[in-house]
Amino acid sequence: MSRETDPVRGLALRLMEDLGRDLLGEPLQARGWSFGYDRARRRLGACHPASRRITLSAARADELAEAEVEDTIRHEIAHAIDWERRGTTNHDATWKAVARACGASPSRTFKGDLAHADATYEGTCPSCGITVGFYRQPVRAHRCRACHRAGQPAFLRVTHSRSGRVIWPGGEEAGGFAGWAGFEASCPGCGKTVRKARHPRRPQACGACCERHAAGRYDERFRLVFRRPS
Repeated sequence: MSRETDPVRGLALRLMEDLGRDLLGEPLQARGWSFGYDRARRRLGACHPASRRITLSAARADELAEAEVEDTIRHEIAHAIDWERRGTTNHDATWKAVARACGASPSRTFKGDLAHADATYEGTCPSCGITVGFYRQPVRAHRCRACHRAGQPAFLRVTHSRSGRVIWPGGEEAGGFAGWAGFEASCPGCGKTVRKARHPRRPQACGACCERHAAGRYDERFRLVFRRPS
């Protein structure tokens, strides 16, 4: 899609040219930087120094106000310029100065509401009622940090948004997993069950047993063999 038919891309490329020229002496594109979209759901923008690429969430860019999108673009451009200047970037005072020069709010993340109405799974804290969206099936239990620190029941009740199926009951204890696990493995040493949404690409072993019996090193005796649950 061209600049003319994609105003967000056009804005991003123009800012990369103008801010790069102002702060580096040449457009970011002249140093190999590009702009594109990604499939992220829980953040709006990202800077990828290794590939010299700035990306925006395609879904979120369509949902949010123009001012919020522009501030995010300026935020990520500030990271790119910061990286070009010193070979690293984070959210420290040096980056904040660059962010201000780029016209971006010098805060770490977008402060608005990234709605999760389209999330496949929804988790609800049994104590404070806060909800969290999951776009992949959570194969391990999750807790509300604030309620856990306060000593209140904190394991999230997770349900499948469309069917209502309970994946994790939640409460004081996580309860039993009742979802569609992709792959499961049991440690041959301690018997602990480990679940993964995807089959691991590399061999894995039980961390607790390796720590206890092999000084934290990988030990073939505790290798996890993942299979689809019957």
